[in-house]
Amino acid sequence: TPSGRALTVNPALVRMLGYGSEEELLSVDIANDLYVDPKMRNRLMEKLDRDGFVRNEELTLQRKDGMAITVFENSRTVRDESGKVLYYEGTLTDITEQKKAEEALRESEEKYRQFFEQGLAGHFITTPQGKILACNPAFARIFGFNTVLDALSTHAYDFYPKKEARDAYLRLLKEKRKLENFPLEMRRKDGSVLHTIEDVAASFDEDGEITRITGYVLDITERKQLEEHLRQAQKMESIGTLAGGIA
Repeated sequence: TPSGRALTVNPALVRMLGYGSEEELLSVDIANDLYVDPKMRNRLMEKLDRDGFVRNEELTLQRKDGMAITVFENSRTVRDESGKVLYYEGTLTDITEQKKAEEALRESEEKYRQFFEQGLAGHFITTPQGKILACNPAFARIFGFNTVLDALSTHAYDFYPKKEARDAYLRLLKEKRKLENFPLEMRRKDGSVLHTIEDVAASFDEDGEITRITGYVLDITERKQLEEHLRQAQKMESIGTLAGGIA
């Protein structure tokens, strides 16, 4: 009723709100006992009085034990011949678990977004034809671009020394479906040599053709240079030892 008294409820609502019986639930003051915020009921009544109905109105209610639940309300206003409100009738659907799942998904997506945007590895999504669908700032930086937009405007084939090198890469990826710690010699925007390792996986259509490539790339150019310097130093040390032995 407009005053907040329940006239009839079904067993499902009794269970939803945690009461022991229909009689017990009928004895509560709806506005003060069922709403976490009684003002929410006032706003609901205003909509019902104005429009005559509500559809999927999201409300926060509290069970008998005090636990808050989230529900969708679908209800309508029933009036007498003079237009006076007699009562409201409708249904409540408990969406608490759905809301929790949505919140967990949002948190997961936010963590992934932060990981994608702030990670040191260059994350990317490309088509097999070479179109870059998405990449993060680290990817742009690794390949010598100032911004992500600059990187997105280029083509994956541009990062390979020859077209044949990417074609071979695609054939291997199609065969293996994913590549881990895969070494690749690539090219920066300015054409300089870039040594990388990739972890990458492919998505396929029903015909077994690659539709999308997702992964990340790590720049190991400096490490390769240090390894080369070490090899040169060891070579010189060997030559020095040999020369000393000859002398």
